[in-house]
Amino acid sequence: MPIFPKHGARCHCGDVILERALPNWVESSRRYDRSVCKRKGEIGFSIPLSGLRIVQGAAWLTRYQLFNIRTAKHCFGKVCGIYTHHQHRFDPNVYA
Repeated sequence: MPIFPKHGARCHCGDVILERALPNWVESSRRYDRSVCKRKGEIGFSIPLSGLRIVQGAAWLTRYQLFNIRTAKHCFGKVCGIYTHHQHRFDPNVYA
């Protein structure tokens, strides 16, 4: 199976559609150690802020800022509640 430099993603209901630039995602992927990520078996990767484009449904995203300093910004579909992406707490210059 070929590895494409751009990948589409969408929330569960399809209101939000994203395009992510992942030229080296295989080399930079990792397992997150947060409990919710472990339960989902999530494999993560980081991309620069410019590497994510909201193709459709920006108005249908809602943001939840976690922890005391409110640096991490987790985005979810407003209708279905599905997590789509987040901006890192330790590096706010990248999305995961």
